[in-house]
Formats: sequence, structure tokens, C-alpha cells
Amino acid sequence: MKVHVSKLIGFCPGVRFAVEGLDYLVLQNPKKRFFLFGDLVHNNIIMNDFVFRGVNVITDKSKAIGYDYLIIPSHGISSLVKNTLSPTVVDYTCQNVLNLRLAVENSIKQGYSVVIFGDSNHGEVLSIALDFPEIIITRNPLDVSFTEKFVVVSQTTMSRDDFNSFVSNLGFDKEIIVKDTICPFTEQRLFFAKMLLKSVDCAVVVGSKHSSNTLRMLELCRSMVPSFIVEDSSELNSDAFIGFNQVGVFSGTSTSDKQIEEVIDVLKTF
Repeated sequence: MKVHVSKLIGFCPGVRFAVEGLDYLVLQNPKKRFFLFGDLVHNNIIMNDFVFRGVNVITDKSKAIGYDYLIIPSHGISSLVKNTLSPTVVDYTCQNVLNLRLAVENSIKQGYSVVIFGDSNHGEVLSIALDFPEIIITRNPLDVSFTEKFVVVSQTTMSRDDFNSFVSNLGFDKEIIVKDTICPFTEQRLFFAKMLLKSVDCAVVVGSKHSSNTLRMLELCRSMVPSFIVEDSSELNSDAFIGFNQVGVFSGTSTSDKQIEEVIDVLKTF
């Protein structure tokens, strides 16, 4: 079976900044105590490695007692929480997430209601909702009932096509200000994936099943060819690929090069 690898695969810049940053910090400070607010990134393999190396994962700041470094993950945390923390905080919030937060904050200051197109349980929008509980987070245009002009933004990891469809279905009777907050790296990755999918007869998406952008990639792949999602090469089963000749390999933005390379090596043996 011939293996084709999509462009822009592996970590996005924001994830690489967070993972390599914390990796270096832990290596340079072996006797220090690290507390991390939730998952640094949505990758079970990476998170298990950091926990093994002594990083403590917490969800409640009251549990952060006696730490040397408190780590803010790539999807950020509430400003209400962040502003109460000590100077020993290391912030790995993705710049695109910060841009989304700023768009929401500025819109509310200008007096607009705000709708975030996204998943209500995703970390980056949950942290914003804690600061601005009046916002609406939804993927269903029927949930939006504003009659006055309002602002629509998107969770950074959403599909451009899905966002455009959501906006167009809000109704022509509404005055809407659309602000572009989709991560350009995610958008470009989906574009290149769509091109490759035209020339393969099946796809493997490498990444975590609780990663939003990995699931977006899986949705795209499944819309075009039979597709599989794996976190690492151990989940591959040669029997599943009987009858296929050309396989495309894709990934979420939280997937490491090592995971991808190991999957490619195994696929080449099928």
C-alpha cells in the first residue's frame, strides 16, 4: 500500500511553543514543582509523559499549593483566575486564542452581544465564557435569537466551511458583524488535506479523539473516503486496510512528529 502524507502535518506553531516550552522548563528545573491548569494540549501521549516527569495537572487553583511554576495551557484560562495568580506563572496560551479573547472583549466593550461558533465544552471558549457569561456558544444557528446587531466569532479550531454555513443560516433579517478568528494554520491544513484526499482511497488521521481540530480533520476525511483515527501506531490493524491501495496520512495540530512517523512506518508494511 502506498502512503501519502499531507502537508502541514504535526504540531501547529502554538502547540509546538507550548510543548517545547514546558519540556525545556522541566528539563532545566528537575527539582521544581510544576502545576498545570488542565491539559497543556489535547494529546494523551504528551500529557502522560509530562505527568510521568512530575507535572501535576489541576483544574482548581485552590489545589495549586507549594508550586514553583504554574503553567497556563495553550487554550488559556479565565482572566478572572489568571489575575489572582502569582508572578511565577508561565503562560503558553496560543496567540490565536488570545486574538479570539480580544475580539470578544472588545465587542462586549462596544456594547454588542457576542456569539461564538464552537463547542461549548472546549477549553478555549469555556475560559472566555467564565469571564463573559453573557455570550452564547453554539454550533446551532437556531440557538441565536438576538434582534439587535451582534458579533459572531469562531472557536479557533473550527472549519471555515462550517463557520460560513452557520453565519449564513442565522437569517438575513439580522444585522451581524463577523470577525475572523479561525486559526489560519488549521484552515490551511484542511485545504491541503482536501487536495490530497482526491487522490487516495482511504485515510488515517493521527491524533487524540478529544482534540477538536483532529475531529474536524476526521470529519473532512470521512466525507470523502473511508477513514480511521488512531493515537499511535499500536492502534493500526492491517486487516482494516485490505482492498485499499493508496492511503493518506493526516493529523491534528496537537499530534507529534514521532507519533506520525511511527504510524507511517507501520502503514508502509501493510
